[in-house]
Formats: sequence, C-alpha cells, structure tokens
Amino acid sequence: MGAHSIVLPFPSLSKVEPSIDWESIATPPRFVHDDNAKTVYYTVEKTVVDDKTSIVPDNLREVTLHCLAEGNPKPSYKWRKNGKPFQVSAYSEKVVQKPGEGTLVFSKLDLEDAGIYTCEATNDNGTAVGQPIHLEQTWIRHFPDDEPEIVKVELGDPYSRNCSPPASNPTARVYWILMGKEPGQFETINSTHISSNEQASPFPIFAPFLEETHHPNHQANMG
Repeated sequence: MGAHSIVLPFPSLSKVEPSIDWESIATPPRFVHDDNAKTVYYTVEKTVVDDKTSIVPDNLREVTLHCLAEGNPKPSYKWRKNGKPFQVSAYSEKVVQKPGEGTLVFSKLDLEDAGIYTCEATNDNGTAVGQPIHLEQTWIRHFPDDEPEIVKVELGDPYSRNCSPPASNPTARVYWILMGKEPGQFETINSTHISSNEQASPFPIFAPFLEETHHPNHQANMG
C-alpha cells in the first residue's frame, strides 16, 4: 500500500489581546486649558459728574480666567479668591462660568474684584489645583501740573533731563513729546541726535538749538 500523509489541525497559538474600554478607567483630573497669565490686569474707569466721582466699569473688555480639566468621572469645579471659597453664582451680574468647564468670564470688573484666584477640579479620584492668578486693577498717578520751564542751551552743547514717572500698576512706559506752536498741540520726537533710555531718563540732547522750551507734563503710556 502506498504511504499516506496525515495533517492534524492544531489550535492557533497567537495571543488574543483583551479589548480595553479606556473610557471606563477611573482617572484623576488633569488640566488641559490654555495657560493663564500669572497677573491679569483690568481697568476701572472713573467719571466726574456734578463734582462727584463715580466708578464706571469697563464693559468693553472681558477678562477670562481659564480652567478646564479632563478626568473620569468628569470633574466638577470650584474657585477660591484669596484662599476663601468664591461663589460664582453670587456675582452673576458680572461673571459667568462657561458650561461644562470652570472657566470664568468677567464683564463688569470693579475695585473689589482684585485678588488671587485659584481653580480646583475634583472627581472621585482626586483634586487638581491650578496655578494662582493675580487679578489686578491698572492705575497711574499724574505728573505735577507745573508751568513750562525754559532752558537755554549753547549751540552744540549736550543737555540731559531726568524724568521721574508717577507711580503706576503695572510700571508705566514713559516717552517724551515736544510742545507744538499752538496751545494743546504736541509733536513727536523724531531726531537722531535725541535719545532716551527705557525709563525716559536721562534725556541727552545734541541739538542745534539756542533755546528749547520743555513742558514738564510728560506723557506716560501704560505698557
């Protein structure tokens, strides 16, 4: 009889990976929002009506404090201001919390809103605490209202002038301007022989002028 070959079936030895439902795995909160600035500034406008100063909130500029986290189960959010619980619902006329996240949007900031804000995201597996955000009002004092000072300089001689800017928050960026020929007119300084440092002081002049009029009411720009 002829030889016959017999083929026996063998079970597959390949390993079957079990399917994992990643959405069912419990995880603590993890922040995924855009970074907040360490200090966020806002402006409160003041108007004078009948010799009385009133505070007018700056409604044109919203201030947003970001707070968004991932986790399973979905995190809940709460805020602290200066270390104490901040109840967003108590200030519904000026701040709202975005649905589904902890992000705050302020629309009517006033003096009392300044402080240090911290967001917390919590679920059954832990709590994530955000970096503190300093919310600060911008302000600037005024230069003294003095009469213009006339300084005479010999032709070709250098001249320097110091400028002490008024107190401000944040630190003001100071620049110099020249008085125009007409009252209330001012001219920008555009000359290669006039320069100043970042604090606008000193103010060296190598100018072909025999006489220069300087107005002490310098302009200060917040920047």
